[in-house]
Amino acid sequence: MKRRTTARRIVRFAVPGILLAFVTSIAVSKAQTAAPAAKPTKKPVASVTVAPPPQPVALRMKFQDFVKDPKRLDALKKAVSVMKSRSTAVNTTADYRRSWEYWSAMHGFYGPKAKAGLLQDAIDDAPASKKKFFNGLRDLTYPPTPVGLAAKVWDKCQHGTLQFLTWHRLFIYYFEKTLQASAGDPSLHLPYWDYTDPAQVQLPAQFAQPTLPGGAPNPLYDVRRRSQTVKLDPNATNIDNLLKKASYNSFGPELEQQPHGYAHCTVGPDCPYPLMGDVPVAGTDPIFWLHHANIDRIFECWLKLGGTVPASLKTIPYSFVDGTGTLVTKTYATLPTDYAYDHVTNCGRKATPKFTPKVEGLEAVTSLAQVQSFQINGVRSAAKLPKLKAGSATPEALTTSGTELVLSDITLAGPPGVLYNVYLSTTGPNPRKQYVATISFFGVGHHAKHGALSRNVDVTEALNALKGTSAQAPEVEVEFEATDGTEGVKPESLEPVLNKKAGLKVGKIQLQVKK
Repeated sequence: MKRRTTARRIVRFAVPGILLAFVTSIAVSKAQTAAPAAKPTKKPVASVTVAPPPQPVALRMKFQDFVKDPKRLDALKKAVSVMKSRSTAVNTTADYRRSWEYWSAMHGFYGPKAKAGLLQDAIDDAPASKKKFFNGLRDLTYPPTPVGLAAKVWDKCQHGTLQFLTWHRLFIYYFEKTLQASAGDPSLHLPYWDYTDPAQVQLPAQFAQPTLPGGAPNPLYDVRRRSQTVKLDPNATNIDNLLKKASYNSFGPELEQQPHGYAHCTVGPDCPYPLMGDVPVAGTDPIFWLHHANIDRIFECWLKLGGTVPASLKTIPYSFVDGTGTLVTKTYATLPTDYAYDHVTNCGRKATPKFTPKVEGLEAVTSLAQVQSFQINGVRSAAKLPKLKAGSATPEALTTSGTELVLSDITLAGPPGVLYNVYLSTTGPNPRKQYVATISFFGVGHHAKHGALSRNVDVTEALNALKGTSAQAPEVEVEFEATDGTEGVKPESLEPVLNKKAGLKVGKIQLQVKK
């Protein structure tokens, strides 16, 4: 009995202890389960800066594609309208420096300190039929403030120099910035008139309408043109042979003459008369800017084929004003580019192979035939070339590249009143002829304040076409036919406007092979 009592006591005192130990064990177990496991020590990782994705490059588009979005066309019209309205602003203000008149003056102007002299002198020199095209123009003077700014940026266009392409590239870049600021649209980029396409040789219709659909004046229109339906000659806008030139010193001057100068004189109404035909005021016509955008695009096409700009031209500083009217000075090498052209490959009508650039003057030149001091009289003239030299030179004239027609030291005493198409023609019965160039006179001053012109045209294909299946080089002559720049005009129809006192002369006509 005593043992049972003792056992019960043991159990009574032992059970609470066991229960307490059991509960404590469970609590500890739960606490251990809830506690996070210790993380292993990690080595420090170097921070990486992720570059932002490249911004899409905005496109300068051919005009026929540009207008497919009405908002783009509206932005262009707004910008031009705003800039034109600023031409009446006080000439010391930033608004005037962002005006249409100010920007045209950067290309050239009439006035007491202008290269072109006074407007009235130009009017006095013009034939009666051309005087009306000076309407609305005036002599300009440098704004007094900011002191010296206008003298730095006005009348600086480069014509007849190797800086033609480099200066104009910067010129239209900063004009584009002013367009964007005037439209309040940074996405607006200058379109181009691609008359190298035979389907686009007519002045775009949007520039030919005096008023907009609502009756407001059309800011893209100007009455001072040959006509509002002027149509360029597709022969004269073909750049296939131009793009083959592997030297900047050959390519640049030829591009300046044709299609650049040709288009100026044809839209004209003629050279050297306002607007497009006259350097001092050409920038007053809105089509000027689309024309120069296309010239710059052709330049870019040539660069993509392998062309290069001489190092000496890349570091020449040029001054303009930017979209705020503030002076800016840049070089070709330091010009920022935030645009690209939509079409810079396969720019010709035929495929042009890429080339290795050449340095002018290092190539061997072989003369095949030449005529000295040829006078161009009347609406038709022809210079017969001596028979092509026998020997190794003659076959070279009929190869796939390298044969040129050089018209050097072209001089004149006054404006001819016409342009001249140039042809190579066979002699004898049933002559055949091939178009090779158009001579224009953009940049010729009213007082013959100009240097001699020269042309250097690739005529390899023309000679091959005249040769036909013959094994011999044909006897050829160089024909000059008066034209107004439009397609199909008969030379005889231009007799009334031909200036017979122009004294047009070519110092030397030469066929040559350059290797």
